[in-house]
Amino acid sequence: MAAVAQAQAVLEARFDAGNPPFAAERQGEAVGYYPKIVEAAARRAGLKLQGQAVPWMRALRALDEGQACAVGAYATPTRRERYLLSEPVFRDRILVVGLRERRLPPVREVTDLQGLRVGMVRGWVYGPLEPHLPSLQRVDATYDDQLFMNLASGRVDVVLAVQYAAQYTMAQLGVDGQVLGELAQADLHLLCPRTPEFRALLEKFDPAVRELRRSGEMARIEAQTLGK
Repeated sequence: MAAVAQAQAVLEARFDAGNPPFAAERQGEAVGYYPKIVEAAARRAGLKLQGQAVPWMRALRALDEGQACAVGAYATPTRRERYLLSEPVFRDRILVVGLRERRLPPVREVTDLQGLRVGMVRGWVYGPLEPHLPSLQRVDATYDDQLFMNLASGRVDVVLAVQYAAQYTMAQLGVDGQVLGELAQADLHLLCPRTPEFRALLEKFDPAVRELRRSGEMARIEAQTLGK
């Protein structure tokens, strides 16, 4: 009974350690937009957040083992069947980015990427684009910095990246990139184990997220951490 009570009071969450400015690890702490917004919602809901920044594949493993929610993932039909999804905590713009010096043509849809080497993050599911990606020549990277280093070195022709992570990483690495197109917008959620304990946590967490959005606090945290 004590273990159940603790599970209902503590929200275990895993953040992607290689996804600044959304999430990163700094001196053993999870930092960035997702830790801030999840902490704010948990506090409002009366929950204690236990968060860790880890490689994304480890976050997904903790999710599949029923230990924690993985923060910042798109919804797919398979994920809706397999996991509990929180109220959206952000809305992404999924971009195609190339080097400015390459002068590649605009990209309006996934089929425009045929024949190009496309950099993507290993283990990342690209929401509504996912059904169209298997036909592409894909080159995987572990983190966004490796993704854009592959672009700068010519190992890939373009990369799929989200707006603020792309801006942050290119600025950090000095990569002169150009947005060639926006392929989709998609909401990001917490993916949580499909158990009664995590369902009870989300029943408290989700109304708190909606209140953060209604009150303007979510917009303030976005502006503070993402520069919106």
